[in-house]
Amino acid sequence: MKKVRMTMNSLICTDLGMGLLVCPFCVYSALYHCWPYAETFCRIEALFLSALFHESTLSLVLIALDRYFSVHHYLRYNSFMTSRKYVIAILGTWLATFSVYSVVIFFGDQFYFDEIGINCEPYYVNKSVSISVIVIFYFVPAFLFMYSYGSIFTAANRKENIRVYGRQNRLTDSRNNAVSQILRTSKYLAAITMGFFVAVTPWTLCTLVVSLSDVTLNADLDFVVTWVAISNSFWNVVIYCVMNRKFRQAAVSLTGKGRRREISFPERILGCRLDSNSMSIDVNPTAPCGLSHSVLTPQTTQNYLGMRAHQFDSELRELVSSSETS
Repeated sequence: MKKVRMTMNSLICTDLGMGLLVCPFCVYSALYHCWPYAETFCRIEALFLSALFHESTLSLVLIALDRYFSVHHYLRYNSFMTSRKYVIAILGTWLATFSVYSVVIFFGDQFYFDEIGINCEPYYVNKSVSISVIVIFYFVPAFLFMYSYGSIFTAANRKENIRVYGRQNRLTDSRNNAVSQILRTSKYLAAITMGFFVAVTPWTLCTLVVSLSDVTLNADLDFVVTWVAISNSFWNVVIYCVMNRKFRQAAVSLTGKGRRREISFPERILGCRLDSNSMSIDVNPTAPCGLSHSVLTPQTTQNYLGMRAHQFDSELRELVSSSETS
């Protein structure tokens, strides 16, 4: 699960970068259909758009491969793929995407302002390069996604016993529990991947058609498919909210509406209510399962601790006096 969190953090960074570094600067272009900033800034925007977009794809590929090997080759994979190696793999994808597109945009001058899509993006003079990029960043990941998640869910639907054996062929319950948790986590990770491909597929197919033929896309269609693809970062948040309970709880807590009343240790364990004006404990027999509904304040908690210290001191004095008399 630690590897998944690291990859999800990488995916969150790409979504956040798309929302903060790309989309805000397209507002003026959408209103006036021109690029008001400098040419260098257009290069930077083209770099961010392409690199962050394809980094999302590579992050999803890492997640899919991690889920597949964690289920089907748990012991061998976890002994080989340490957290350090996994971090290096993530950083390698970031370095690769930004390096390649930096060369294409800053040294090859292959970029332009799309007046229809109202953003700056790379432009490949050679059509074979465009087709190669589509194959590398769309069709190859699509095959890996279908194979990885397909094999995982096929095993789960057939209710196959995915058993993990340790040394001397002894069944390891903790590792079996880990595999079961991986299967549950794979559901919403597959949903995130599916949402990504639903958003990206129209734009990819349109780009492929334009690269293979001399067809010119309708301006409205070009605008829609471009921004549906970019909006994938927004739909990820919706998928998190729908399928991840912890994400929903964290989102509700940020609004301040999800703050729950805390019950302190003496009240939770003993089912008791402390009187702030005295040192006595009133047991609440009506509380379900020995749980009181009243809330302990810092003052009552201090009184409780003082009462326990007083009782301990009395018992210690009695013990010392009895030992002296004997």
